[in-house]
Amino acid sequence: MLLRIITLLILLTVASIGRAQDRHPVKCLTSHEIRNPKAAKPLFLYPTGFRDSQLSPSGLFLIHYNAASNTPDSVTAPDYVQHAALEADSAYEFEITQLGYPQPAFTRGTHYDLFLSPLHLIQPSPPYGATFVLDENPLTASPSGNERRRSYVVVDNAFTDAAYTTKGFDALRITIFHEFFHLVQFADFGWPSQDDVYFQEMSSVWMEWLSTPYVKDYLQYAPSFMHTIDLRFDLSPDLGIYGEYLWCAYLTNRYDRDIVKDIWTNYRDLASDPITAISLALTHRGSSWCQEYERFGTALAQTGRRFTGTSLLPDATTLPLDALPFHTLPPDSAWPFVSVALSLQYAESGNGADTCVAILSRDTDRNFQSNGTISFFATGGDSVSLDQPQSYCDTSLCSMPLLAGPDVFPNPLVIGPANSIAYILASTKQHPPVSTVLDVYSVNGVHIRGLDLGTKAVPVRQTWNASWDGRDDLGHAVESGEYIYKLKVDGALKVGKIVVVHK
Repeated sequence: MLLRIITLLILLTVASIGRAQDRHPVKCLTSHEIRNPKAAKPLFLYPTGFRDSQLSPSGLFLIHYNAASNTPDSVTAPDYVQHAALEADSAYEFEITQLGYPQPAFTRGTHYDLFLSPLHLIQPSPPYGATFVLDENPLTASPSGNERRRSYVVVDNAFTDAAYTTKGFDALRITIFHEFFHLVQFADFGWPSQDDVYFQEMSSVWMEWLSTPYVKDYLQYAPSFMHTIDLRFDLSPDLGIYGEYLWCAYLTNRYDRDIVKDIWTNYRDLASDPITAISLALTHRGSSWCQEYERFGTALAQTGRRFTGTSLLPDATTLPLDALPFHTLPPDSAWPFVSVALSLQYAESGNGADTCVAILSRDTDRNFQSNGTISFFATGGDSVSLDQPQSYCDTSLCSMPLLAGPDVFPNPLVIGPANSIAYILASTKQHPPVSTVLDVYSVNGVHIRGLDLGTKAVPVRQTWNASWDGRDDLGHAVESGEYIYKLKVDGALKVGKIVVVHK
């Protein structure tokens, strides 16, 4: 029977392996069970053929395994069985006793069943574990109409295969915490439909992070979610559903860890649509999906190399900022975009640390697509034009220095009978920059002067500077007023103002 289970698991996984990225294992086979209910139907049976079993110290979990077998991969080491029993009790203590989730119905009798099986035989993307529901002894539907089921857990019996990013007892722990949370979800809150598997998976990966933050297996799935964040949140493809734990982690750090439980409670009692359940929890806290997802998107835009010192996101310094689908625009140009509900749109102008970013969040209306444009200006900042303004939330992040200060000397630049020159700080390093390019614009964005100094930045006050004599490209002195400079130094962009006065 054990080999029959493995064979069925392999058949169940074949359809999804082509879509998964081979460098990452499938976090949980449960999502494939739900998305392929007909193929998974035989797994709704209680498995047999495991020769040995052991109760956990609490007596709540019955661990099934093979101490000996004609198939070496099916044998589980004694210390591994002991750890599985201890971690199962730890998962119950954390999720039920500490976090206050309802105690789920037992698989059978007075215990939950946990099977240690060679899932690593499923190649090239072996799952860490799975939670399978049973047809027998069904539970009553939830108040919102969700189907509820008893279930059992299967995890790999070794976690030594090279395909696993996390191995050994660390992998065993996070997988048991992940899968036991599925068992809690299915027995009390509801067994999600094929379209809602992202909801169960992002919550269970969130449980890994919350319970065991020092095992950062979850990080391998963040890029897949971030890369497709401009798609509908509830339709995140493939491995992205595991990376959506970031949303739950953000909400936890912004509010409290009970918000995920409140979302699942809404799903059980009020709305069988997970997005509606999330929106209800946010409304209860004085926010909304659109507002909070925009703030979440802003936090994502300030990770990695743009990390500012504090963040509501875990591991902000190591999150792959460049996985976000930024649309880079030069100043005074527009980007026409089409967005769908539950999505984030990113546009940016600039380079390096001197960058303006626009972040737009779409609301929960999944009945239409919406069009718009984003424009950036040489002065910094942006303009957003939307056909459905009421369906968006947006923000801008600008690190471009817009106000003139000590970076320009003298300021104002006084133009008189004698030659007058303004110096714009380019570098404070010992050696001159390799590339220094200065462009001057009117406040209306009209290009006035362009200077490519190459390595010939001007030494002034122990710094390297670009210089401008207050004249346009034809050699005519410009009129009195404000002008915008854009200085590119070795690829980095700085924007500021110069005031010109005629004597």
